[in-house]
Amino acid sequence: MITWLGGLCLLRAEFQWRETLWWVEFLGLQYLALERFEAIWSALGATSCLRCLAGMWCLEVVLVVCGFIVKQTAGRLPAIWVLGVAYLLGGWVLIYFMMMFCGTVFTLQRAMRTARKEANTAAMEALLASRRDAFLQGIGFLASYATTQTLSYANSFLGLFEEYHSYFAAQCVNIVVNVVGVLLLSNAYKLLACCGSARPPALPWFRCSTCPRIPDLRHDIAGKGSQWIAKTVDLATRGIFLADLIAFYKQIFDPAIMSFKPSVHTTNDVVRLAIIPLTSSTCSSYAELLNRRHKVVPSKMVTHNWSNLFRDLVASVVAHALGEHSFDFVAELLSDMEGTKVVEEALLVRGLLEKTYWICAFAVNQHAGICGENPKRDIDPVTQVPHPTCPCSTPKFFNKDPPLNKNGESIHCEMNKFDDMMALLAEHNSWFEEVVAVDANLDLFGRAWCVAELAEAYRRGMDQKLMLKSKTILLRRQCTLEGLQVENMQASRPEDVQHILAKIPDKQAFNQDLKKLIFDRQEGLLAAWKKADVLQQMEELSHVLRWADLSREIEDGGLIWRRWPAPAPF
Repeated sequence: MITWLGGLCLLRAEFQWRETLWWVEFLGLQYLALERFEAIWSALGATSCLRCLAGMWCLEVVLVVCGFIVKQTAGRLPAIWVLGVAYLLGGWVLIYFMMMFCGTVFTLQRAMRTARKEANTAAMEALLASRRDAFLQGIGFLASYATTQTLSYANSFLGLFEEYHSYFAAQCVNIVVNVVGVLLLSNAYKLLACCGSARPPALPWFRCSTCPRIPDLRHDIAGKGSQWIAKTVDLATRGIFLADLIAFYKQIFDPAIMSFKPSVHTTNDVVRLAIIPLTSSTCSSYAELLNRRHKVVPSKMVTHNWSNLFRDLVASVVAHALGEHSFDFVAELLSDMEGTKVVEEALLVRGLLEKTYWICAFAVNQHAGICGENPKRDIDPVTQVPHPTCPCSTPKFFNKDPPLNKNGESIHCEMNKFDDMMALLAEHNSWFEEVVAVDANLDLFGRAWCVAELAEAYRRGMDQKLMLKSKTILLRRQCTLEGLQVENMQASRPEDVQHILAKIPDKQAFNQDLKKLIFDRQEGLLAAWKKADVLQQMEELSHVLRWADLSREIEDGGLIWRRWPAPAPF
């Protein structure tokens, strides 16, 4: 845009604005780079550098504004000193970015040597493509930035381009270099070789600050009584550390616990075959058993459905912690104990094992609910033996079991408070986030409690992070969501559906809002995920770079490239 304005001034011969435009373009390019390359800094584990650069950019903006004010009030010479400091800061930014690109290329180069030993063609192709993209985008940014910085220096400090013809030539060079830089930086150059090919539709921008809120899922927690609030608070403080989640996942590979097969066992299977038996001695939730009844307040809540593979649930949480955009590769690593140890070491290297999540399978005391029955006669998909029931004498509380609050809801039931609990955590932590672990079939959007949690988080303006297995699955199956209606939602217990529907007075309006929540081209969850897939930022490069960096830091880094999957066709 700034380059376009400069060209317009060139055509109209209004080149007295040249200095202002070049400085604005100079700052604009830095801002673009900070946003565009955010995921690369994250992949390299250098978020502190990103914060430092953001601080330097803010200081530059202040100095440039002060410089132009000084120029108008005290003359050109004092302004040169102020703008000179801003220029030097810009030089440091350029050095930082050069170091980042060099680090990126060297990291990918080292990973290529490892991948070559593993003889995985898919890994080599991914690394080669990422190295090419990093090189081209680096050249595009550095060329644009260096050209603008040079012209700003020549004009502001050397007094060049006072004549129209010299400005004309300089601006022509600037426009050409910036157009080439934008083509390289945005990957738009790839379109030149793909004319006529089938492509997904344009992906919209997402602005969380303008999200509409679903108005019809009403809450009045305070009016439900002190006992209800106390139980909700108790439930809300049963977070689980990522370290404990990985330890549990490794534990269930033990045949003495269950015949765990990651590719077939669902979350429901793991709850019935592992979580309930492991907590039978304390008759508590697994989170309470781990935390020894200490309160652990989670920073994230995971929305998931129990029919999803347990491996994919864990993969969603791990991928979210690592900053990944999809979880297919993490799921591949979690398919056996060897890969699970690599995942654990990667989390340890990045210092992520202390992250806390709220996951209902671990937070809810199954002994106060479902442990004594197997109404659907579910079986272990490996042994074909029916899920066992627990003989414990812990009192069971379901939706209508007394004592009841004034709305007729069971106070001691732990399976009717998920939306209230989410609202409570969001009120006490403005950074509280919902992680939506979507299964490969997108069945989550047809589950009653999952939709209720999505709606409550959306209504309250919480950050919502969709974790999908891959873009391919989304493009193939998103059409199956278009007929969603809250009346057709399902739940493990029919009373849950009635409980949720009772909170929605206008179901037709809710269905419209639900579709907007998921599909809206500007604000919906899928739009947000797709936008992040485009900008997050240079997703494929940051994804490959993250694992390339981890492969050199962990002991068995070669396993990452042995397992690297071939890209799935659309």
